[in-house]
Amino acid sequence: MLFLSSENLLPIRIYRFLVIAIFKHNYINYRKLGALLFQRKARIHTHSSLTFESKKIMTHKLLAVFLLAPVLLFNSGCSVFMAAKQPDKKNVDLFRSGTPRNMLLGEFGPPAVSETRDGRKYEVFKFIQGYSTGAKAGRALFHGAADVMTLGLWEVVGTPAEAVFSGDEMAYQVSYDKDDRIDQITVLKK
Repeated sequence: MLFLSSENLLPIRIYRFLVIAIFKHNYINYRKLGALLFQRKARIHTHSSLTFESKKIMTHKLLAVFLLAPVLLFNSGCSVFMAAKQPDKKNVDLFRSGTPRNMLLGEFGPPAVSETRDGRKYEVFKFIQGYSTGAKAGRALFHGAADVMTLGLWEVVGTPAEAVFSGDEMAYQVSYDKDDRIDQITVLKK
């Protein structure tokens, strides 16, 4: 069932929190609210003292909750997961004279551009400079604790923050000597 999977528990908690917050000071009891949310049989007390205006306001609030629920359920991100899956930190110290080409290929993968000019081989390496394992774990732990402390509301801040801090794009151009060792390095983007 979609709404009971482990990935969707946080949005359901947020949804429950919003519903309770909206109806907290109105003439609706929590048994009725539980019956609405969990489709349980509950003794629902009606209040004959409710006026037409108060019923209308409650209907509008209920409609607002059910219109916002899909937005919360399907557009929620998980900052803990995003922090743990950030790109790894690359060893940029390999960009120095004398480093063999195969070491660059092992660390950075295939070059974005490879060409030969004037008898020399030039390559451009583009990559995302990420974070160390400790930094990623610390960020994930922080986001998890903040989610628990704010009952999931931290996702509103944490998810966009992880989207912004997703590493820096870097680019280096290198040229090789006859032994396929780095001869010259040019930083294109740092």
